[in-house]
Amino acid sequence: MNQRKERDRNQKDMQSMPDDFSIISAGESLESSGCGSIHVFNPNFPDDVTSFKVCNEGKNLSGINATGVTEIFLMGNFTTITNPENSGMLIIAYQR
Repeated sequence: MNQRKERDRNQKDMQSMPDDFSIISAGESLESSGCGSIHVFNPNFPDDVTSFKVCNEGKNLSGINATGVTEIFLMGNFTTITNPENSGMLIIAYQR
């Protein structure tokens, strides 16, 4: 019985890991059916609702810029990710 619980936990851990990832440098973008999360280094988000979309709905993430964080991990069903030219950001998008 205990062995079954351990196997279930291991399976669950593997299922929660992303299947793939993309690196999005400045000037690049990614349109997908959904990235489960993004890891952003040197956040410098544009003040708009077209660069980042979650479930095809635009999100203005520029409020994060004023926090002074050097990296942030965001979870959501990202369908559009655009890293503007000269932003200085590096984005890793984890796909399900």
